[in-house]
Amino acid sequence: MALLHAITQNEFSPILTPKTTFFSYNRRDSFSISLSALRWVRAQENYVQFCWVQEGMLRTTLLRNTLSVISTQLPDSFVQTHRSFWINFDHLVSLQRRVVSKGMDAQIDQVPYTVPVSKSYTRPLKARVLAQKPQLL
Repeated sequence: MALLHAITQNEFSPILTPKTTFFSYNRRDSFSISLSALRWVRAQENYVQFCWVQEGMLRTTLLRNTLSVISTQLPDSFVQTHRSFWINFDHLVSLQRRVVSKGMDAQIDQVPYTVPVSKSYTRPLKARVLAQKPQLL
């Protein structure tokens, strides 16, 4: 009965959400996360950095792999914004045009900094925003 009460109170919701496991290139290391918590993924030399929100805190971790391999595991809710960045479109809050250089910056929910959107990814991102989140343009 206590377990049923706890589940209805939503105390175990992180346990019940499906997780995706990402592996290192040699499969020795792995990282499991609910994709709904994941905010962005980026390439960082020979590693991929994951950024997510857990209990209201922004967290990051590194996994030795390539972004091209990891991106094949990302669902359609993720969109590439730069050669080294993929963002969770569900958490996109705003887009701002850069003043000095071409391209844009994307603001992600609960992330205190912006993520770059390079010139070559601006048009596809704006088309998706127009179709799914027109209030952001």
